[in-house]
Amino acid sequence: DLGRVFAYAVMFLVPLVNVPTLEVEEYGYYRQFWLLIETLSPLLVLGFPRSPQYFLSHSSTREERSAYLAQSDLLPACAAILGILVYAFMANTLGLGLGSTVRAFFWRVSLITFCLVSTDFMDVLFVSERRPVAQSVYYFASAGTQAVCVMLASVLTRDVNTIVWTITLFALARFVFGVGYTHTRYGLTLNHVSGKTIKNHLSF
Repeated sequence: DLGRVFAYAVMFLVPLVNVPTLEVEEYGYYRQFWLLIETLSPLLVLGFPRSPQYFLSHSSTREERSAYLAQSDLLPACAAILGILVYAFMANTLGLGLGSTVRAFFWRVSLITFCLVSTDFMDVLFVSERRPVAQSVYYFASAGTQAVCVMLASVLTRDVNTIVWTITLFALARFVFGVGYTHTRYGLTLNHVSGKTIKNHLSF
């Protein structure tokens, strides 16, 4: 889709801007910061973000859809808490390099991981709703716009700490939008979650 293409095009420019504007040490912190998130996050989502595409089309009532979406949010969120414990372990055991990065950005990398993992289903949600335009807009808004702001922060401040704060704010905004949109459209609540829906979800 066009939103994804434009987002990737903008993200391709980020290192071209960051390399000349950041000091070598700060750019190293930035790359290790993303290494932490991009390594751990795919392991934490457990395939749940792809499940709404199946369960929404096979659910006959709003209550069932609400249950599966609540689980698509809650179960990865619980896994993200496990990821935060992994970060804490790394911060207390690793030395220089990756350990320094975890210690420097511990709370922010933890918050970003939690927000990204627990709302990773949003991209697939628009696919299951057969709303390709909304999917394109969402992806560009969440990834492309973030890349633009990261480049601006890099050029204006030349400070990796400001860049990480920028990414943190975007992760929070994505989380708030994801939870708000899902709750408004489907009723994001645990009232309809049951042993049966959890069993179906875990067997997906």
